[in-house]
Amino acid sequence: MERYIKYIIIFLTMIAFNSFALTPVEYRAILQVAQRHELTPTETALLLAIRRCEAGRAGLEFGVAQDNPGHPARQYAHAPMMSLTVQASYAARIIKRKYNGDLHRLAKTYCPYNAEVWARNVKFWWRIYY
Repeated sequence: MERYIKYIIIFLTMIAFNSFALTPVEYRAILQVAQRHELTPTETALLLAIRRCEAGRAGLEFGVAQDNPGHPARQYAHAPMMSLTVQASYAARIIKRKYNGDLHRLAKTYCPYNAEVWARNVKFWWRIYY
């Protein structure tokens, strides 16, 4: 029961910040990717926060390869759920490889152009999910 209350609070918070809310289908898909990549609860919350922070369109949901239109992470822009899964997988691998508890270090890898702002925004959403 406690787990469901947390999910309801997360969902209501996303609706309150109505600029872009994750749908339940999208939320489940991201959780499945996190499980497949064996992310810890902290890393899973980080993955959700990155999605919420990046808020990209199909093909750029997690901002992966934003500057590289030919990157494989952007190949399914015409199929939103497939694109979400591929983008989430790339982001999950980045988290698994680069995140060691230091969000600012991850920010320099994930968003080198504006690492401080990115880290601050991700941290805001991360607190909601974790």
